[in-house]
Amino acid sequence: MLGFLSTKNYKNLSSGQTYLRNLNIFIGSNASGKSNFISCLQFLKNCLTATDETRGVSSFEDIQYNPSACETILILDDLDCRNAQTQRDKLLQSVSSIDKCQEIETFVGFAAPEIEAWIVADWDRSVAQHPDFRSRHERMRYWLSTERNMPFSDPESFSEYDSQRDCCIEKLSEALIESAQFLEDRERNLPIYSKRLHTPALLLMIEAATVQQRCPEFRQLYNHFHRNF
Repeated sequence: MLGFLSTKNYKNLSSGQTYLRNLNIFIGSNASGKSNFISCLQFLKNCLTATDETRGVSSFEDIQYNPSACETILILDDLDCRNAQTQRDKLLQSVSSIDKCQEIETFVGFAAPEIEAWIVADWDRSVAQHPDFRSRHERMRYWLSTERNMPFSDPESFSEYDSQRDCCIEKLSEALIESAQFLEDRERNLPIYSKRLHTPALLLMIEAATVQQRCPEFRQLYNHFHRNF
């Protein structure tokens, strides 16, 4: 099994090493490099296994897909206040339209309305313990409760669907960012919540067993992993 991947000057990936485990979940904003990391792994595999005629391809599209090597397709996406069953049906239909994928088990899971809901669900282990927010997490929580009606015991129910924009009326992640932007915080140069920096770090701090009690969509994903991995 590949233990780590070292990259240098590959597309938009920063130089350095990424250590890998049996299960690896990549989280980041648009254009942060998630797809390029997968492309790098595919490129490496092709360099080691391809015939001489096909060695050296440099794009994901050029690499041959081998469905016999795939046992499960896992799709995880932000629900963004859309109807879960409707979105699940759309994604499953898209997968089934791909040649030979109909034979592969496919699971669709959602972070509702955004993946930051998992952090809110286990606030005491995540935001409350992080060094950037430990001293002000109670004030952040109070502001979210009173100004944004954040349901900490049911964070997946935050906001409502905006049919004109096909997304939530309010973004949970933006509410988190606002909660760390008080005037005195800016005067003291305290860190502002960052999806790129803080969301991945805080997700490593949560306890799945706690989150699944408060997030029904997460519970489906949680139960799927427990049954199959």
